[in-house]
Amino acid sequence: MKKKINLLITCVGGGLMPELLIHLKKSPKYDFKIIGTDKNYQTNSKHFCDKFYQTPDGSDEKKFIDKIKNIISPKIKIKKKYFSKSRSGDHAWYITDYSKFKKKYPNWIQKYSIKKILNELINLYNYN
Repeated sequence: MKKKINLLITCVGGGLMPELLIHLKKSPKYDFKIIGTDKNYQTNSKHFCDKFYQTPDGSDEKKFIDKIKNIISPKIKIKKKYFSKSRSGDHAWYITDYSKFKKKYPNWIQKYSIKKILNELINLYNYN
């Protein structure tokens, strides 16, 4: 029997999200109930979620966190961690063609396949 896990994923309108959501749904070990959020109600990825909520843009931190709290439960505390600098390339991704990305980040080398990344995410915690 698969272990049931509720999973809240923000920004499901991101480029690789449909593939990530499909792989999570096909997990042989876990039965993920995916709750997706995005600022864009028209995102196609919402169709891969069990539930979908439109949220304010993340740049309005208070409104965004208040909406997430309302989705999950006002009783759950949300931990935040701030970084002084974004990681290189986090918000500049090119799915079908890496040439623009490689120009901006010439030392970048793809080390992980999507399958390897998903396996690491799924196996991050041992729920046995």
